[in-house]
Amino acid sequence: MKKSFKKIAVTLISATLIMSMAAAMPTSAATTTGAQTKVALQSVTMPQGTATYSIYQVASATYNDEGKIYTYKVNAPFAGVLDVDAETGLLKMGGVSVHSMSASQTQALAKALDAAKSGDSTSADAGTSVDLTPGYYLIVGSSASVTAPMLISVDGEPIAPLTNKSSEITIDKTITAIDTAHGTDNVISGNGKTGIADKGAKVTYKLETQVPTYDRNVGTVTPVADMTPFQIIDLPEDVLTVNASSIEVSVGGVVVTSGFSIKAPTEAEISAFKNCEDTTVTDVSTSAFKVVFDNEYTLANGGKSVVVTFNATVGKGVDQKMDLNNDANDNTCVLSYSNNYNTAKGKVEEVPDPTTPGGTTTQEFPNEPKTESSKADVFCTVFTAKKINGDVSATGEALDGAGFSLYEGRTAEASKLIKTISTGTTFTFEGLGAGTYTLSETQVPDGYKKAEDITFTISSDDTPVYAGNFKFTGDATAATIDVANYPGQLLPGTGGAGTILFTVGGATIVLLAGVLFVFYMKKRRIEE
Repeated sequence: MKKSFKKIAVTLISATLIMSMAAAMPTSAATTTGAQTKVALQSVTMPQGTATYSIYQVASATYNDEGKIYTYKVNAPFAGVLDVDAETGLLKMGGVSVHSMSASQTQALAKALDAAKSGDSTSADAGTSVDLTPGYYLIVGSSASVTAPMLISVDGEPIAPLTNKSSEITIDKTITAIDTAHGTDNVISGNGKTGIADKGAKVTYKLETQVPTYDRNVGTVTPVADMTPFQIIDLPEDVLTVNASSIEVSVGGVVVTSGFSIKAPTEAEISAFKNCEDTTVTDVSTSAFKVVFDNEYTLANGGKSVVVTFNATVGKGVDQKMDLNNDANDNTCVLSYSNNYNTAKGKVEEVPDPTTPGGTTTQEFPNEPKTESSKADVFCTVFTAKKINGDVSATGEALDGAGFSLYEGRTAEASKLIKTISTGTTFTFEGLGAGTYTLSETQVPDGYKKAEDITFTISSDDTPVYAGNFKFTGDATAATIDVANYPGQLLPGTGGAGTILFTVGGATIVLLAGVLFVFYMKKRRIEE
């Protein structure tokens, strides 16, 4: 009897142990941590702003009996980017689990998924909420300049309203108008990057970028005062003078007068940025400026468009020279900011160590501001007339005593006078823009005939970007020409006194001969 009881007890204990072990063994390994709540749908709010968003489901999630997500299934076409770990059921990219990725790694993954996306997506307007089933989703803005692609996890844990992640914003500078002192207005290349102007022209520039966005911890965990300022620095060559009163700032399509300040760039900024965009600037204009946005304003307006417009006058630099023909008069702008994608300043993160499987290492993200630059160039040209002797015995020799005036248009009108040069044998007119001009000899060397007026046109075939290769047509087919004077008296009516005297004297002799002839004929009749 005792033996039977012992057998029954052993059997019951064994069965209990087996059942408890079976209960302790998961059907598939648990994959997530945190206070998950099993949901069928979860509301996700799109970022604020003016963009629309496309939502792609990257992977769907499956819950276990405890209400925990235990495995994922990657959807096409993202299977080439992600796979599922056979042991944990977690998503991974290479050997790194998505659940343990750093911010920079998540950003890289979002870009890879964005490059692979295709097929159907759900569309949502900015600021609206969308119900999504558990899984991972790629969210892409309607414009890459508005937001970087985002990867989110819908797993039952609270999801705060999304914010744009614009960690790689750019800036674009263009010329929108040229109001010339002489010549042709608005000679601007097709892409707005270059233009042709003359000395005294007013050139209008436009800078386009956007306010960077920051992680929501900035302002709470990270002090606002520690943010690297968001600023736009404009560095024109000294041949350009910015009209400070013309600077206008728009944010989100609305002209604003607060939330920023306009200052002079520091010497360090000038030294660091003046030669961006393949430019070579020796001297920067004293009218250079920067627009510095307040940190609080930047945080409140993340993702919004920014447009800065202003105009500058083309003149001469401190060395009394300007770049001519195929040398550009540069105007460079630089965007400077730092948000390191998640924080306003640099931080230290634990990231997977590629040299140690399963290990981690420390990566420091630098505090140095990110910079993007853009430029727009203005080209001017130069026209030279060389005065030479047209006498066959001295052809090509320089001839003194001439003076020239350059006029705008096809006639030498006083109201269209640009400049007069009265000395020398070489006459150089600098800083000309596109247009039609007339060169007139207004002082003639003694003993020579006046040269004919020369009408010519300056233009360029360099499109869509002008490179300063000007074309001369009309009476002058090159930037430098020879103008000959020929020996001889001036033609009547040109101001010479000698021929007038000869003409008057000749007329008097003819008249006197006529009078004598009449007197002679009368006398003869009387005698007869």
